[in-house]
Amino acid sequence: MPGANLEDWPLTYEDLEPFYEKAEYELGVSGDENPHGPPRKKPLPLPPVPENTEAAVLFPAARRLGWNPFHTPLAILSQPYRGRAACTRCAFRNGFGCETDAKSSTLVTVIPEAIKTGHCRVVPQAFACEITVNARGTPDGVVYQRAGAKKKSRIRARVIVVCASATETPRLLLNSKSKFFPTGIGNERDQVGRNIENDGGLFAYGLFDRVVTDQMGPGVCFAVDDFQFRREGAGRLGGILSNYHTRPPLGFVHRVRVPDQVKPYGKELKDFYRTYFLRSIWLYATCHTLPRDANRVDTDPEVRDGRGVPVSRITYRQHARNAEEEQFMADRCAELLKEAGAKTISKPRVVRESQAGISTHQQGSCRMGNDPASSVTDRTGRVHSVPNVYIADGSLLVNPGGANPSLTIQALAYWVSAMILRSHAA
Repeated sequence: MPGANLEDWPLTYEDLEPFYEKAEYELGVSGDENPHGPPRKKPLPLPPVPENTEAAVLFPAARRLGWNPFHTPLAILSQPYRGRAACTRCAFRNGFGCETDAKSSTLVTVIPEAIKTGHCRVVPQAFACEITVNARGTPDGVVYQRAGAKKKSRIRARVIVVCASATETPRLLLNSKSKFFPTGIGNERDQVGRNIENDGGLFAYGLFDRVVTDQMGPGVCFAVDDFQFRREGAGRLGGILSNYHTRPPLGFVHRVRVPDQVKPYGKELKDFYRTYFLRSIWLYATCHTLPRDANRVDTDPEVRDGRGVPVSRITYRQHARNAEEEQFMADRCAELLKEAGAKTISKPRVVRESQAGISTHQQGSCRMGNDPASSVTDRTGRVHSVPNVYIADGSLLVNPGGANPSLTIQALAYWVSAMILRSHAA
């Protein structure tokens, strides 16, 4: 595709399937099996979270359109699991912290378990500044600085695993310069930081003449995945859509009000909020986007943070084809809202080669691959040019997958861990 820097993954789904399963069971994932998803050996460990009022509106509407809706898999407990309580259906379960630890983040799952083994030490409020190398050029440690500390410290390491995000991982590698790596570790082919991308997320809103939602969490309980790789032309790549979760009041009035009908202040805005807060449905679509070689993270030659470390600099422009995929999914959101009975529908105006930059779900800046000329790590997550530095975060992802990348990142982390144990076990 012209202008797109697409690559094949060096892994297959069969390689990763056991690690997807491991992540789902270690963390605790609830939901339905995606009717269009890849084959599974085991079902999800937990049933779906309870439906909310939106589900009663959206499921029948989607089926009338001939679609195949299902309950969205969530890293939120629908039942007690491994000593943690089930979700209490707090309205802010998604998008915010969880007071009952029902949200299956690593903070309440694998990290505490690792600490209990006695083999894991967490150094809080520490910023990794540089990976050091020994006299032979082999990485041997990390320089870091604790919050409030005036001096930097160093920890020695036989194996170094970088999991700092698709923005900060390349920053650390690029700032790790020496006579052996004058442009940074892993950057001999100028690939560190290239091809950064995120999935194309967009919102559409429907206003109804009746109550169609409630404030029961966790919110997301409906999804449709009928559109990926199933059409020709515009929208062929497609994406997945779901009902949206976090509905704080200020976010509602900022996003949902119809600008040419409702003033952004005063009585008119308050009346709009009182009328439509529970008479609205937000839909969210995650779309395929196409990476570009020129989209990259590097380090600013002049700007440094308070520790004196060069900051990340992101250069990004959307591929022209992204707009076609996003418009296609915006139209599907509008189609569903109309079928559900929305009287007013607001969908985004998708701009070709938009100036919108990188947001959440960042990925791809240190791709894995078989060819060092076009990737940063091999298929095990090891940086090509060194024997003992691995990456295990979203920067490994070769191309965006048209869905939330979180579970793939978790599966890759388990995969990379298994490869490290195979290669470096004492």
